Amino acid sequence: MDARTLLLVGLGVMLVIYSVTVFRGGLLAPTWLQSLIGFVTAFFDTLGIGSFATTTAVYKLRNMVPVKLIPGTLNVGHALSTIAQAFIYTKLVPVDPMTLILMIAAASVGSWVGPTYTTRPRMASIFSAWSCGQSPVP
Repeated sequence: MDARTLLLVGLGVMLVIYSVTVFRGGLLAPTWLQSLIGFVTAFFDTLGIGSFATTTAVYKLRNMVPVKLIPGTLNVGHALSTIAQAFIYTKLVPVDPMTLILMIAAASVGSWVGPTYTTRPRMASIFSAWSCGQSPVP
């Protein structure tokens, strides 16, 4: 079994787990506006713009979701479209198996290690990282 097949099997398993969880928790149908926002932001995600930033902007501007609930709403709301995109692109776009494995490993490590730095930011490390990207003005 190659890396692509393993990825597709893993996506299928995650889709089943997600579906069971959503249906057990109670399925709420989105309104037409929420569906439109989801369609547009998923399209933007396909273009590389990203769906989380655009959805967050719309939610905040229209006061649709309380700020504390936005992260969870984004994760649940964009899960199906992300899984669909992963299925489509994994089948259509040729990717070297080693590249695919390394990208999955990097995303997994980043999602495990990243929250440590984002939930308790240290101002000194933020300023030093920020200053590395700054160039002196002549």
